[in-house]
Amino acid sequence: VVEGRPTVLGLHAFGDALAVTNPNRGRGVAMALAAVGTLVDRVREHPDDLHAQACSYDAWIEDVLAVWFREAATWDDCTLELLIEV
Repeated sequence: VVEGRPTVLGLHAFGDALAVTNPNRGRGVAMALAAVGTLVDRVREHPDDLHAQACSYDAWIEDVLAVWFREAATWDDCTLELLIEV
């Protein structure tokens, strides 16, 4: 979804196709399951409206999954900086 408009209808990413984080954190499976569970909910809520499916799923990604991803990426950046200082 770009500027409120889905770029593709009926195709939804989840798991590593959606977001990849450092496996040391152990969040990959949890993030994938949360995403696919939410996607199922969105498809059930809007069975005949591909636009609404895409927009509501994208909103969840921004509100929830992106927060997890940014936290993991920040943690990795901080860890890397500490290792460089050593």
